[in-house]
Amino acid sequence: EPAISDLKRYLTLPAMRYHLVTTFRAVLSQRLLQPGASTYEILQMYISMIRAFGILDPPGVLIDRISGPIRDYLRERDDTVRVIVAGLAADIDPDQNLRDHSSHAQTEQADVLVDLAVELSRTAELLAHGMDDQNLNWDDMQWTPDPIDAGPGYQRSRASDVLGNLISLFESKDIIIQEYQRSMTDRLLRKDFRVDKEVRLLELLKLRFGDSAMQTADVMLRDVRESKVIDVNVRIDQKLQGDLLAQVEAGTPCVSDLHARILSRLFWPDLEDSSFTVPAEIRALQQRYEKGFENLKQSRKLSWLNTLGQVTVELEFQDRTVIVEDVSTWQASVIYALQDSSPEPRFPEREHTVMDLVDQLDMEETLVRAALHFWTNQRILREIGPDVFKVVERVDDAMLASSPSKTYGGLLSDADADEKRVVAKLTGYWTFIVGMLTNGGPMPLAQIAAMLKFAVAGGFPHTDNDLRSYLDFQLQDGKLELTKGRYKIK
Repeated sequence: EPAISDLKRYLTLPAMRYHLVTTFRAVLSQRLLQPGASTYEILQMYISMIRAFGILDPPGVLIDRISGPIRDYLRERDDTVRVIVAGLAADIDPDQNLRDHSSHAQTEQADVLVDLAVELSRTAELLAHGMDDQNLNWDDMQWTPDPIDAGPGYQRSRASDVLGNLISLFESKDIIIQEYQRSMTDRLLRKDFRVDKEVRLLELLKLRFGDSAMQTADVMLRDVRESKVIDVNVRIDQKLQGDLLAQVEAGTPCVSDLHARILSRLFWPDLEDSSFTVPAEIRALQQRYEKGFENLKQSRKLSWLNTLGQVTVELEFQDRTVIVEDVSTWQASVIYALQDSSPEPRFPEREHTVMDLVDQLDMEETLVRAALHFWTNQRILREIGPDVFKVVERVDDAMLASSPSKTYGGLLSDADADEKRVVAKLTGYWTFIVGMLTNGGPMPLAQIAAMLKFAVAGGFPHTDNDLRSYLDFQLQDGKLELTKGRYKIK
């Protein structure tokens, strides 16, 4: 800040200000607004520019004239709104000093614009100082006209408002609100979501966007909070908790610890769901739950979104017991289908093919392959032939020492049967990837893809999904590491 204050003394003449604007815009286009720079880095630089030029030129004329190219470039990036919303929802301590928090938390949450969460926390303070009506404040005795070199789109109130500058990137604030609702959906459906954090974030966004604009998000949060009360009442009505205790005392396998979150269909974003056959025991519990819910809410009916559920699975083998938490319901259904139907279910010594499971569970082949891949990496299954799997009842030393990627190399992709062909084609780009990660350090997938399109003559002809599959192959082969969403050379 002292260095910027010194520079301010020399920007008194229009020629000097013009030279600064033209030079800075040229440097931005040459060094920052390039495919190799991630959206996170560009936004972080834009935030720093707003703060620096707020000291250099408080009226905000310089930042208004300089930021044109960077604003146009950010509008063209598909992930700009997603990065902004992720920054707004960053985890910060509201009791900590906001300026200190910004510098500390930025190192803790990679690729998350924690500065935006800090700025959002200052919303009430900015509103108290007339953030939205500085140009129309008739009682302001310190009012001055706009500077003579201000452009036609100049807004004095936006000059030092970091969050206001980023929101104004888009034609409508609804774009940010809709993306917030999608990200909020992901958080609310987790088992470990924090109600206090979501309430605080929603109240701050109401100050910024208004209560009416955030009404849908308000209903979503209320649904999840009320679901806890409804769940308790339904389980009491259907005596589900008593059945669970009886099974524990009898030492029989427990499958009756079923909980549900009740979502209002009209207010939540479209949730992707894929139909498949859940285990008969689970379906029976769902029917009992439906009956209890209809007794409580007579005008409403339940429609299960099985794909979004989470399960804690306990598997008993000859030499071990494995407990896996937070398993998707479709993953649990696949492993459940591999056991027999005896009073004490066991995994029979027989082979299972992908298509057999597709027919048995009436599940998409994509999900079946993804589930088999998951259980293979958990060393629960073993691929003994192309698309043929067998349960691992005993884990020997040789299997423990082997790499899952080498033993089960046939399941590199969750969805594409032609992945081996894609991996073979992408092998020619490995040299470029190694060079980028060696010289530029750890990078997220989007940045690697952008740099390949820029560095390879003729462009990079493959999709991000193909690139992700290839990088996952290198991860399993031990050549790369993935830390906080960034790939790096191992």
